[in-house]
Amino acid sequence: MINIINKMGCDFYTYYVLRIEYKKGDIVKVKSEEIEDTRERHYFWEVDGRDEDFEELNDYYERCDLQRRRQVNDALRDYPKKEIFKDGKWLCLESSKEKYINLCKKYGIAEKDVISICKEGDYHYR
Repeated sequence: MINIINKMGCDFYTYYVLRIEYKKGDIVKVKSEEIEDTRERHYFWEVDGRDEDFEELNDYYERCDLQRRRQVNDALRDYPKKEIFKDGKWLCLESSKEKYINLCKKYGIAEKDVISICKEGDYHYR
């Protein structure tokens, strides 16, 4: 039997993004990468219908947009910012430190040039 649920679309995705802030000479740069295995699918709640006697069409669309923005913000609460490296200190487990040092090497970023590394929530509409 085919699993149809996995083939259906969704309205938006949430996920963690790894951000490495570093110096390149006098310039501060940021390298960002989506952490694929943290990605979650979401569907918008149904918006209450519009009563055309009491609500202009533009007001209805504004209400829909506001509800969707609130839902995205609610979903992003599951993705609090997590500092990994800050103020010259590693804040993660020693076993994880090696992973991030190797990732920096992969991108050609010297450890001495790293300003901060964090994971923070992000999203995009489908």
